[in-house]
Amino acid sequence: MKRYSIRSVIVGLATLLGLFACGLPEVRSTEAAKPEIVASKIESRHVDIWSDGTRLSGDLWYLKGLQSGDKLPAVIL
Repeated sequence: MKRYSIRSVIVGLATLLGLFACGLPEVRSTEAAKPEIVASKIESRHVDIWSDGTRLSGDLWYLKGLQSGDKLPAVIL
C-alpha cells in the first residue's frame, strides 16, 4: 500500500511540473497568442448535421484558401 502512495505522489508532482513548464511564456508560441494573426488565417461558417433524424448544429472552422476536395483531420465534439 505504501508503494502505491509514493507512486501517486511522484505522478502528481510530475504532472504539476509539466503543467508549470507549459505555462512559461518562453515555451509558448508568440504567434498563437496573437488573435489578429489567427483570425487572418481562419474562416468559419455555421453548419447543420443530421444524424438519425436529429439535427446537430455547429460551427465549422477551416483555413482560408482551402479547396473543395482537400482532406484534413477533424475533431467533432
